[in-house]
Amino acid sequence: VLGPFSFYRFQSLSDEPGNIGTVCAFLLFPASECKKYKYSYIIFWIAGIFSFSAAFYILAAIHLLFSLKKQNIKFLLIAGVLVVILYNYFQEAFDLFILNRFAGDNLDSLDNRSTAEFDAHLKEAFMNGSLWLGKGFGVKIDTGGHGGVAGIKAYLWLYGIIGTAIILLGYIISYLKLLKKQSKSIRKYGLVFLLVFLISFYQRKI
Repeated sequence: VLGPFSFYRFQSLSDEPGNIGTVCAFLLFPASECKKYKYSYIIFWIAGIFSFSAAFYILAAIHLLFSLKKQNIKFLLIAGVLVVILYNYFQEAFDLFILNRFAGDNLDSLDNRSTAEFDAHLKEAFMNGSLWLGKGFGVKIDTGGHGGVAGIKAYLWLYGIIGTAIILLGYIISYLKLLKKQSKSIRKYGLVFLLVFLISFYQRKI
């Protein structure tokens, strides 16, 4: 993806950098808990950072917040130095793709997986009761020609409130059953990951 200046965001084979950034952020959680994936952990950080995905930076910050006790001071110092160096070299890209989205006048751009036209259709469907069962798989989503729709709003439109709830409950119940078999510390960390997953699902598909 090319910005207004000559800079490419890392997106590998994905159709957009945000997909790579989100996946890399998810993979930070399990990789940080396993020594044999320590090099993969570093690669996920590098790929996520250079995707310049707001989702990566948000989810990675949550990962660090809940794993600070597990990280040594040496790692944090190295990470801090790297952040300063990277920002110094890529300030324009970082300001454009990340910081500007958190600016007061641009906060609405954080929720950029829908359009005003589609939101109006979604509200109308809820008011007339058709949103409970949804419109059905494959039904066209009218966005007014101003972009696409992803995440939970798309699920609600296609599968309805009931269908979306069944899908989410299925995922959550299966995940919690697997988590029960883990140690207490892993269970706590696993719950944080589940929260991060649900936050991400608001904007992206499962």
